[in-house]
Amino acid sequence: MLRKLSLTALLASVVILLTGCVKLNIDLNVNSDDTVSGTMIVAFQDMGTINMQPTQFYTPQEGMTVEPYKDDTYVGSKITFAKKTFKDFSLGSDSSGLSFSRDGNFIRVHGLIA
Repeated sequence: MLRKLSLTALLASVVILLTGCVKLNIDLNVNSDDTVSGTMIVAFQDMGTINMQPTQFYTPQEGMTVEPYKDDTYVGSKITFAKKTFKDFSLGSDSSGLSFSRDGNFIRVHGLIA
C-alpha cells in the first residue's frame, strides 16, 4: 500500500513541476518505539480551476486519515498518521525518497528532494 503512496507521490511531483507552486509542510515525531507520527500538508496553488478530492493523491491506510486542506492560497490534502513503523513510513527506494533507520541511540533520516 505504501508503494502505491510512493508512486502517487512521484506522479504528484511531476504534476507539481508542470503546474506551478506547491505547499509541502511535514511535521514528524519520531517515537522511542521506532515509529513515526505526524501530519503532512500537500497543496497546490488555488487557481480556481482545481477541484481536488482529499484522497486524490493519497489512499488512507490503517492509522492514517486524509482530509481536505485549504487556505487563502493553496488547496490540497492534510494527511495525519500515527505509529507508522520505520519500514511502513519509508518512501521511495534505497537511493531516493525518505527513510528512517536506527543506529544505536541515533535515528537516521535519509532523504532526497529533487
